[in-house]
Amino acid sequence: MRINYINSLRLLATLSVVWLHTSAGLLDTRDIMNFDVKFWLSCHKYCMQFGVPVFVMISGALFLNPAKEIGFPLLLRKYVKRIALALLIFGLPMCVVETYFSNTGGVINGIVHFVKGQSWAHMWYLYMLIGLYLITPIIKPFVAKASDKDWIAALVLMFVMSSLFPTMNALGAGLTSWMIISTPYIFIYMLGYWLCWKAPQKIVGNKTALTVVALLCLAVIVVKCYYGFNYYGYADPVTICLASTLFLLFRSFNVNWKFANWITPYCFGIYLIHNVFINFAYKFLKIETEMVVPILNFIGFFLLFTLLSFISTYILMKIPFMKKHVL
Repeated sequence: MRINYINSLRLLATLSVVWLHTSAGLLDTRDIMNFDVKFWLSCHKYCMQFGVPVFVMISGALFLNPAKEIGFPLLLRKYVKRIALALLIFGLPMCVVETYFSNTGGVINGIVHFVKGQSWAHMWYLYMLIGLYLITPIIKPFVAKASDKDWIAALVLMFVMSSLFPTMNALGAGLTSWMIISTPYIFIYMLGYWLCWKAPQKIVGNKTALTVVALLCLAVIVVKCYYGFNYYGYADPVTICLASTLFLLFRSFNVNWKFANWITPYCFGIYLIHNVFINFAYKFLKIETEMVVPILNFIGFFLLFTLLSFISTYILMKIPFMKKHVL
């Protein structure tokens, strides 16, 4: 069964990640003292963090669907193999290059960093995705048999343990290890299935309320950036709420962009490659914040990084092996 809005959501998530790293690349490599510059770059970064949870939700909606029969042999042969090859072909060279140019060792150290999962920032997602794929057959019996009440109880409990409590700790609550699951992505993975297949129509159909909630989430993120509150990354409750709301909005409107349907096969490649151009611009060419921060300049850099990543992916997909087994 085809879900029309999934491709549009995938495109949105891909663009949000490129936008995020366009700002994060400067925040992570520059000692920014100007409050206004740091504030606006932080807004760009944190307002776009919904992209990663949306990616995970999409995977949960597709892989946990009981109609999709999938076991360990198929997972290993098709899906884990694809991610492992992507890590080897893209992640390993990135590790070696980063290790060399940061003067922290040679090829051997780069390989060690790769094995330990210490590749470029965005590559962590691939390591995590392999884990989600492998745990899918274990989760699916619950997905197939759980009642609506079971689903609500499980999602609320996982939200508290993997999002709310860790966020409270980031704000100084000092809960140490009390009922905390440090990996929230199983929760987001299962939440994606619930949002796609189980969410009540009275929630899905209320477009006005969903739009208001999304705008409120963005407003809260901006306020948090302004006052410098600690931010619990992709598992922050506000980020998860924003990602969930956007997912439901796309489902509610049944968004079906023709452009998204056309470009979806290139989204994974854009995700893999975009940081090559961002790192080249910020670390090799030493482009400074003054050139990027004005909003038109920022949009220009974002579009440039996206276009270069798309062209590179388009070229790589002309290679039969890359198209069939990696991208």
